[in-house]
Amino acid sequence: MAKAAKRGLSGLRLALQPSLLPRRSVYVIAGDDPFLSQEAWRIVRSQAVGDEDEGLAVSRYAGDTAELRDVLDELSTPTFFGGNRVVLVDDADKFVSTYRQQLEGALARERKRGVLVLRCRTWRSDTRLAAVVARVGCTIDCRAPKYQEARSWLTNWARQKHGKELSADARDLLLEYIGLDLGRLDQELEKLALYVGQRHEITAEDVDQVVTHGRARTAWELAEAAANGKLSAALEILDRLLTAGETPLAVFYAVAWQFRRLARVARLILSGMSTKEALSAARVPPFQRDAVVGQLRRIGRVRLLRMYDLILETDLALKSTDIDPRVALEQFITAVACDQDEISTARWLRPLVRM
Repeated sequence: MAKAAKRGLSGLRLALQPSLLPRRSVYVIAGDDPFLSQEAWRIVRSQAVGDEDEGLAVSRYAGDTAELRDVLDELSTPTFFGGNRVVLVDDADKFVSTYRQQLEGALARERKRGVLVLRCRTWRSDTRLAAVVARVGCTIDCRAPKYQEARSWLTNWARQKHGKELSADARDLLLEYIGLDLGRLDQELEKLALYVGQRHEITAEDVDQVVTHGRARTAWELAEAAANGKLSAALEILDRLLTAGETPLAVFYAVAWQFRRLARVARLILSGMSTKEALSAARVPPFQRDAVVGQLRRIGRVRLLRMYDLILETDLALKSTDIDPRVALEQFITAVACDQDEISTARWLRPLVRM
């Protein structure tokens, strides 16, 4: 087995700094994030084509039907004005698998013209082909980012692409509403930039007013109803979500996030923090804080301290084949909404007037 090739250029970094792209004759754009993949292709294409007309300089092939000889012939054909021809093989996983050995030889030979771009969902770094590409070309890693990566990137993207400062609360709320869909995040940032106009900063209140958050908003309403003891309303919202096609696991993760945050606030308060400090540490946006404190009072200390265990138990039940996922989710909502453990919860919760 070939030694693993060096990890490629980060698609997140490249989107922020196109100048990082080296000039090569081969590029592999690998990963499952469509936004990063498209940004990488745009940057590669722009650098390779230069001032030439893209319609004359770029050729595209579908990876499931492309023939290697046709791709190589196209690469060797100069453009109308004698410049580099850029050949993109899209969805190239099958193409790479079919022609792996031939590609190793073809790419290893020095070429004076043409730029080949392979856009794949997966790319093994421990193959001879990957080693060849690492030597003569560039691999761009466009896998979906982890949460912490997306947080950092989103702040920089708002500043660089849209000319706005995104507050920490606004960033976290945007990720809560949209998730890690970078394409949608970019679209929502564009709307937010227009909404705030000349104002330099985008706040959490702006996000709540502008962003179309669909499931996230409904999941918040579900969590809010359960936390406020409105079991019937919570189950009705749950039914709407499931009827609309959401999976029980997806709904659970969206709702569980809200209750993890409540449990964290409760533990921070019990550790000695003021209510204000605990809410801030848990990154509860200011406009949600009154509602969150009310939910803490309603649920009570005993259930809040057991919330992590309840979430884990439900997570395991949803992934088990022994129980209907809908039933497991309904049981979780019922456990949160019913049977208040402590009537006098205000004794341990510092009132908001002390914040």
